[in-house]
Parts: sequence; C-alpha cells; structure tokens
Amino acid sequence: MSTLDDVVKRLSLTSSSPERENVAKPSAWHAIWLIAFGIGIGLLCLRAAERLPQTESLSASGWAFLLVTIVGVGLSLTPAARLERYGASRWGYFCLYLLLAAIGSKARLQYILQAPLLIAMAYVWVSIHAALLLMYGYVCRVPMFFLVTSSQANIGGTASTPIVAGVYRPSLAPLGLLLAISGNVIGTYAGMLIAQGCHWVGR
Repeated sequence: MSTLDDVVKRLSLTSSSPERENVAKPSAWHAIWLIAFGIGIGLLCLRAAERLPQTESLSASGWAFLLVTIVGVGLSLTPAARLERYGASRWGYFCLYLLLAAIGSKARLQYILQAPLLIAMAYVWVSIHAALLLMYGYVCRVPMFFLVTSSQANIGGTASTPIVAGVYRPSLAPLGLLLAISGNVIGTYAGMLIAQGCHWVGR
C-alpha cells in the first residue's frame, strides 16, 4: 500500500468514528452563536494587542494576529474542539471567504507597476520554493499529492489548499486544511522572528 493510500484509509476511519456520527444538523442558530463567539475572541485579542509593547516589526495588528493564533491553537486542545459537530468549519469557511472578498475588493492592479522589484523577488522566492520541493520529492520519493498540497499550504493558505487536495480525492480536503493551518501557525512565528532579524541586520 502506498503512503497516499494509507492516509486515505486513516481519514476514512476517522470520518466514520462514533464522534462523527453525532454531528448535529447545522442551523441558523448555530451560525449566529459560533460567528459571535469568533468575533468576540477576535475583539478581545485586538483590545489586548493595543496594550502590548510595539516594536519595529510588531505592531498592534501583528500582536493581535499572534494572540488569535495562540487562542485558536489552545482552544483546539480543549473541549471547544467539539464545536465541529455544530458546523464550526462550515461557518468558519463562510467568514473566511468574506474576509478574502473584503481584502480583494481593496486590491489595485496598478500597484504592481509601482513595486516591480517586490514582484521580481516574489518570483525568485517561489522558484526557490518549487525547486527545493521538487528535489526533496525526487530524492525521498514523496507522492506528488503531498508536494503540491504542502506547496499550496505555504503559498495559498487555508482558502485554496483544501481545494487542491480535493482535486486528487475529495476525502483528502481535510488533510489539505490541516497542512494549511499548520503552515499558518508555524509561519506566523517564523515570519515575526525573521522580520525582527532583518531589523537587526539593517541597523
């Protein structure tokens, strides 16, 4: 059995567990209090971030993002993880798509011409990223699914990674989401450390 088939088998066993069978039918009431709960946590993190010390690489919004990440990971280790039975992921995706639409509505394509060097740097970094993945996949004989999904998790994030994973098999979409969330958690703190390091080097 291949590694990918083994992962599919494990996911199928997880989805058929007794806890999954007790999933409640999502309703408007579930959506209201789940979204309100998420907004409340976000507001508390924003208020707490305003009271934390600001640095050259860490603003109030940066602190808020760190706090939200910590709270999210912490809650996943508590009974709050059972909120999934009320459709937490479904409503979370709904809010995520609204956020992406709001961000996209503020984008201006003409800004690309104002920062050509940044665009060139982005192409260079993505090319390095792709080259390293391909070399690692070739040497370690990693299935293409893991290479493509992990790449999308680093570049596309939680919105597009489950879609890419689902192209191979719909049952693998949750695995794609898990990879994207893991990348966000690790990338958040690694990015902050690298930004602080760049400030120290630039002095």
